[in-house]
Amino acid sequence: MNEENCGRFFNKRINRGWIHVCPDYSTAINCPVCRLFGASGKESNFPSRLIVRDAFLAKDWEDRWRAGEEITEAKIEVGIDRVTSQANPRTNERVVAGAEFKFEIIYNVEDLKQWEDDIKNLLTAMALLEDSYLGGSGSRGYGKVKFSFETFEFRSADYYRTGEEKEKIAIPVGKKQVIDVLKDFDGLFSGVKEKLEAG
Repeated sequence: MNEENCGRFFNKRINRGWIHVCPDYSTAINCPVCRLFGASGKESNFPSRLIVRDAFLAKDWEDRWRAGEEITEAKIEVGIDRVTSQANPRTNERVVAGAEFKFEIIYNVEDLKQWEDDIKNLLTAMALLEDSYLGGSGSRGYGKVKFSFETFEFRSADYYRTGEEKEKIAIPVGKKQVIDVLKDFDGLFSGVKEKLEAG
C-alpha cells in the first residue's frame, strides 16, 4: 500500500499502527483532519490549529484528595491462558469513576471560511470519543469520558494589540454537553461570526 495515498484514511504506518497524514501543505489545508490536528509529511510539516493544554484535577476533586479521599483505585484483572487455564493476575491503577478534570483547548482562526467546520469537526470528534474511550484498555472498561463546557471565548487580534475587553467575546454555556453545543452551534457562535465578518 502506498503510505502517501491520501485517498485512504489510514495512510501512514507508525510503529505497529496506521494513522492519517497528508503528504504536503496543499493537501493538508483542504483535509478536515490534518487542517485541525496538523500533519507531518515527507515534503512539509503542517502545524495543528489546536493547542490542547494539560487537564488538571478540578478544584473540588483536588480538595477531596487533600482531605484524604482516594481518587484512584487498584483494579485487579485476570488473564486466563486459553489452553492451560492458568491464571495471570495483574493490577492496574486508574482514576475513580466520576473524577472531574478541567481542560482548555485553543483554536487558532487562520481562515474565516473554515473555522466553523473546524470547530464542528472537533466537537464531533469529542462526541465520538464519548462513545468510545480515551487511552488504552477501553474494551476492559477503561477510559470512558464525558465532556462538558463552561465557557467558550473568542479573542480578536485587536484584543492582543490593545488588551481591550470589548475585543473579547465570552460565551458562558453553563456545563453544556458536547452534543448540546453542536445542536445550538449557530445560536451560540452567532456573535463570533458577526465579529469575524465585520473585522
